[in-house]
Amino acid sequence: MKKTTAGVLTAILVLHSSHAAWGQSNLAGEFVSRLPVGTNIRLKLDDGATLTGTLMAVEDDAIIVKRRARTPEPPITLTLNRIVDADVQRGSGLGKAIAIGAAVGVGATFGVLFFLAAIVGD
Repeated sequence: MKKTTAGVLTAILVLHSSHAAWGQSNLAGEFVSRLPVGTNIRLKLDDGATLTGTLMAVEDDAIIVKRRARTPEPPITLTLNRIVDADVQRGSGLGKAIAIGAAVGVGATFGVLFFLAAIVGD
């Protein structure tokens, strides 16, 4: 029983210390600092806030982001250690655009056919 308890406590201590060391390295900040300027990004900050915008510039320990908002806002400078999570925002794909175009075409075709059927039926 003592060996099992000692083993469990040792495992918890090792996992906790490795988790603490993992949290100290700022992988999200390093990831963002290597992205090309002009990339659309979504950032989660250490205070829980979420920021979506365009990467304008990368400095040694900070980035400059232009927020995506309805009203124009000045660019924001963020230090890399404030970034908890980062995602690259991609635009809609070609397949999605083709599917939307096909759906609009089918809808227009049926609309014209129903209109012609209504005219001929009277």
